Amino acid sequence: MKRLGIACLLSIFLIFLCLFGTYMSETVSARISEKIQTISQTMDKGDFALAQEASQQLQKEWEGYHTILCTFLCHKELEGMDEHLAALPRYLKNGEKGLAEATCAQIEDAMKHLKETEELRLENIL
Repeated sequence: MKRLGIACLLSIFLIFLCLFGTYMSETVSARISEKIQTISQTMDKGDFALAQEASQQLQKEWEGYHTILCTFLCHKELEGMDEHLAALPRYLKNGEKGLAEATCAQIEDAMKHLKETEELRLENIL
């Protein structure tokens, strides 16, 4: 009987852990996408200094998220985000609008992919 109780507790813990991972990936992807859109709008207005500052803040924020997401997600996907977020402030500092816009688009695509792969759908479970 004790084994059955322990198995039930472990099952509940694993389900909670999976749901928490899904929640975090959805929350982080929405937050990052929102900030990237703000940075893109700031670039469109021509304020590269403010966009650079926002991208640096986003990079610091991502470092905190990265630690949590590494628990649940493939490290390879997260490393790609690290590279994109590290490149964005440099592009903005140099005024390279085309490269900065392309990087923003890559980040948005990566966040969309992250959200889609972590959704609770039958095809993701199987």
